[in-house]
Amino acid sequence: VTLLKDLLPLRSAEGRFLDKAGFVEFKVQPNMTLQLPFADFEAYLAAMSTKYRTRAKRAFKKLEGVEKREMTLHDVRHELTHIYNLYRKIAQNAGFNMVDLNEDYLFALKRDFSPHFRIFGYYKDNALIAYYTAMRNGTSLEAHFLGYEQSLNHDLQLYLNMLYDLVRLGLETNCEELVFARTALEIKSSVGAEPHDLLCYLRHNNAFANRFAEPL
Repeated sequence: VTLLKDLLPLRSAEGRFLDKAGFVEFKVQPNMTLQLPFADFEAYLAAMSTKYRTRAKRAFKKLEGVEKREMTLHDVRHELTHIYNLYRKIAQNAGFNMVDLNEDYLFALKRDFSPHFRIFGYYKDNALIAYYTAMRNGTSLEAHFLGYEQSLNHDLQLYLNMLYDLVRLGLETNCEELVFARTALEIKSSVGAEPHDLLCYLRHNNAFANRFAEPL
């Protein structure tokens, strides 16, 4: 099959051309984005309702004793197998995965796209327990793959803290928008992200089989 993904939902000439070319239009989960009009992270927290601001401060407190730091290329190389294993633990529990990352993928991004690509690690007793990655794309910061020890997530609120740290990073780097991507819509909406539909188009390369693409 041929897949074109993540097009804005505008009924433009391009969309009509794809329809005529035999592509089937469909949607998956929406893209979760957060606009960043705040002067700093404190202003972002102040814009929250009391309920969500209290939840945020509770999550920060749970992470006390965990060291957070940006990982160097040397750090990534040293922890590469562990980084990949943490990613796999999350990916295996996802409802759907388009790809399965190569073990060297994040190392290659760090090597070839610095300083635009960054990776941050969370350490407990000098052991890496979680990490998240982000890519600068113009005026947007795009959240990328992450991993964490699921057994520690509830007690330390690892995933929620990573979302807040992405907001903090976006504000510190003067980004106008934070793109959280898809999945985990509810928890991302709790930090202020809003859903935006993106369209995908698919066409089977066999004309006969393509007749069944739309109902499938």
